[in-house]
Amino acid sequence: MLMIKENKTTAYGLFLDDNLVSAAYTLIETKDVAVIGGILTSEEFRNKGFATSVVSSLTENIVKKGKVASLYVRKDNMPAIHVYEKIGFKEYSQRLWVSVNTEAKPLWITHMFSFWKNSSAIGLVLHSHKWKPRSLERDE
Repeated sequence: MLMIKENKTTAYGLFLDDNLVSAAYTLIETKDVAVIGGILTSEEFRNKGFATSVVSSLTENIVKKGKVASLYVRKDNMPAIHVYEKIGFKEYSQRLWVSVNTEAKPLWITHMFSFWKNSSAIGLVLHSHKWKPRSLERDE
């Protein structure tokens, strides 16, 4: 697992054989809340728990700083919602998302928060995979 911290953005990535297969980062962090975004897993590595591990690690980092973790997800993205609920996120609200100057149709997104305080279950998720975690923290 690789963690890079620059200014107010924190990123985590999961590597297999030096290849990045899953990643997540905070879009913005304030003193009270961090908004998680950019959660991606290579298609051939999906359904192996890698996104759960990456988002769990990032959420744990946010909660340890005393912040609330927040994210947005398409209402129809049930695989992602399942991952987030498994980690401890709860639906907070729903909003209509409209893309301007694109062909995209309006869609509903779900705003989720994690009020999760106990991070003891994360270790079980992180150590259930056969990958070697790596971490790096960089403050500039």
